[in-house]
Amino acid sequence: MSIKKKVIALAMLIAVMAAALIAGCSVGVMSVDEFLDKNGAKNQQVTYYANGGTFSDKTDISSIPVKNIYYKEDSFITSDFGKEGDPVSREGYVFAGWYYAQVDGDGNPVFEDKKNNVVAISENKVDFSRKIPKNSHWHICAKWVRDVYIKYVIACDEGLTITSDGKDYKNGDEIYTQNFGTGSDTATVNGESLPRSCDFKADNATFLQTYKDEACTQPYLGYDTVARPQGDVEFVQVYAKFIPGVYEIVRNSGDVANMLNLNINSGKSFYLFAADNADKVIDCGKTAFYPNNGSFDIKIEGNGFTLKNMNYTQTRISAGAYSAFGAFSENAVIKNLTLRDVNVSMSLRTGTDAGNPPDLYLIAHSVAAGAKFEGFVVDGAKMTVTCPSANDLIKNLVNNGGVYDCGNLIFGVDVSDTQFIADSDGLEVKNYIINVSVGGQNVIERKNQEA
Repeated sequence: MSIKKKVIALAMLIAVMAAALIAGCSVGVMSVDEFLDKNGAKNQQVTYYANGGTFSDKTDISSIPVKNIYYKEDSFITSDFGKEGDPVSREGYVFAGWYYAQVDGDGNPVFEDKKNNVVAISENKVDFSRKIPKNSHWHICAKWVRDVYIKYVIACDEGLTITSDGKDYKNGDEIYTQNFGTGSDTATVNGESLPRSCDFKADNATFLQTYKDEACTQPYLGYDTVARPQGDVEFVQVYAKFIPGVYEIVRNSGDVANMLNLNINSGKSFYLFAADNADKVIDCGKTAFYPNNGSFDIKIEGNGFTLKNMNYTQTRISAGAYSAFGAFSENAVIKNLTLRDVNVSMSLRTGTDAGNPPDLYLIAHSVAAGAKFEGFVVDGAKMTVTCPSANDLIKNLVNNGGVYDCGNLIFGVDVSDTQFIADSDGLEVKNYIINVSVGGQNVIERKNQEA
């Protein structure tokens, strides 16, 4: 063992003894105080402050912010504790050496943050070639330099003030810093969410996407890799795009299913967006949807998206009203959304209640006066309704001696489907085919197809 390591080993042993002394322990039949006195180390002490960092490593159970080590008179003090690499660590910082702490007139350290054992640093770097004299108590502390990091800033409309936890934020304000990690040349930025440890929660806005540029034209996609910057660069800036309003973001067909199958009666608001979908088309062909027999009580901002190949299926219906969207409540809103190639298939169970038969429609089985549509287009839809027999019919299908007649099949409203669509600003339904069969025979067919 080298002389240096022997000195360190002895110093560390004495440090352990000192820790036991603080706890009021003894070493065998000898107290720690007696042990230090016997070894000539009682009156020479160095207090090391990690100063925001820690002396602990992966094997330590808890963080250690301060170490006290006792030395023999006229001996060298340690600077590394026998550790590989830096003797202390602090997340996001680089160790820059040991410095003497500032002390007051009585020789006590001056604290910047006494609760967290952070002391004021002097300009004097510790000279480890200097030996500690008799009856000395040195206070030395770690100096830190901020490592390069990733800074998340808000990107939003200039006129928008975002509130979070009682504070106001505007475009360009910092909300989070992310470290690269000791020895790591890369970090990861998620395009679709802020880091888990970021507790920024906007009260009146919604996070949309992270971007590489201030103009928000170059998105981070998925879990994107960011290289540690070189030279004098202090940080990499990530722009976290926020939009006004509180929404759940719909990015793919799974999100569409969550919105229309599970949340249709939640009162929530949804916003369609996907940075990697320039065409703004979401193919839902591999996703199952179910006709709704409840209330449609959500708001959808389609953002110019098209949902295509939506397939709705419901069998063995015995009662109630069903449609693709359900009953539009007075709070229902659909804007800037196109549905293309919608297929709705519904069939009745044999033995339905003739006094209260099922009521089935393509889009909605009722529409409240307050429901709002703006740029809502259904372009290409096919609805098939199957009734087992003349004894099992939907509510608005009438059998007049084998000749069938039917009222509305798109909307459950007081006027005809054609009239309702014509009178509804912001709503368009076109290129549809609706078939109703009874006992295997097609009895109703309605078409609205453009050339």
